[in-house]
Amino acid sequence: MRRVASILAALVVVGVALAGGSLVRTGTPAFGLLAGTGWQERLTPGFVAAGDRGGGRERAPLTVATAPVTRGEMPVTLSFSGELQARRRVEIRARVTGYLAERVVDEASFVDAGAVLFRLRTREFEARVAELAAQLDGAEANLAFLRRETARIGTLEGEDFATTSRLDELRSRRAEARARRDELEAALRLARLDLDYAEITAPFAGKVGFAEVDPGDLVTANQTRLVELVEYDPMEVEFRPSAEQLARLRARLAETGGVAVRVRLDGDPEVYGGEIDALGAAFEDATNTIPVRAELANPERRLVPGQFARVTAALGERPVLLVPSEALVTHQDQRALYRVDAEGRVEVVPVTAGRTQGERTAVAGELAAGDRVVAGKLQRVRPGTTVRPLGDGQGER
Repeated sequence: MRRVASILAALVVVGVALAGGSLVRTGTPAFGLLAGTGWQERLTPGFVAAGDRGGGRERAPLTVATAPVTRGEMPVTLSFSGELQARRRVEIRARVTGYLAERVVDEASFVDAGAVLFRLRTREFEARVAELAAQLDGAEANLAFLRRETARIGTLEGEDFATTSRLDELRSRRAEARARRDELEAALRLARLDLDYAEITAPFAGKVGFAEVDPGDLVTANQTRLVELVEYDPMEVEFRPSAEQLARLRARLAETGGVAVRVRLDGDPEVYGGEIDALGAAFEDATNTIPVRAELANPERRLVPGQFARVTAALGERPVLLVPSEALVTHQDQRALYRVDAEGRVEVVPVTAGRTQGERTAVAGELAAGDRVVAGKLQRVRPGTTVRPLGDGQGER
């Protein structure tokens, strides 16, 4: 077995030597061992690479997909960090003093305008109303009597059966009775208001927080805080532009009467739209910024006061040149495009890339609308390469 292995190894060495010798003398490997493998051409010194000068074979130009440089409109925007704020946020307090009888709504729930939130014990208020109503009835009866008596004495005075002083006295008492009746009417109206105020309602639609009193607690008028009510729809976002940004916002407001904003929240894919409705009155010395507020519709109540937001204000559009985003390359540490001239030669055009709109990016550089740029096989293209360009969406990428 060892002799057989030695013989086979010797034959292999001889074969390689013969092939090498043939390659050196004729440029063609012996025995056609490399024919059809592609190595014959690669090892042949006389082989001329495709596209090289000389009488050898010529490789066809690289076919690449191209796309035109087009004109378009790109939104002009300003970006800010903002905070969501409720348009109305109030502390609910009782307007009368009394003992809390019932908490009607659930804590941290949404309520409609006019919804009953709390009820105070009403027995004292009802008793006061009944007392004043009875006093008013008595005052009405007394006033009616004095009116009749004054009329009667007035008739007797005309017939000299009564003195003028008696008539004056009755008229004075009648005026006092009228004043007393008016006083009791006013007191009764206030008592009835107090009875109404024993039922505490929501002044607007929103969300209540956690109650700060329990049934049985004594509630003092205008002092005891019952709960906080926060309006959710609409919502506001407040942000602070600089002096230069404020000037641009004001110019847009003067031009169109409104500035639209788009709001995004961390972790929320939804984009919320609104419009600036108020500019602050003065700049803050520490930051040289001014507060600006925009109103946002929030019918689904997904926006919550206190959340931080990214705010984008739209200031119109400007004309730009657009290219496919995939056509951009990095050349010598800067962004560039491969432009194809009329003869199919590739040249590098340095550009400044701007915002992206869908699958196209705004660029600035020595380009013109209608120029064609390479949009495929970018890794195989080099400056000065001759290519055969195809139209949009054609060719291997």
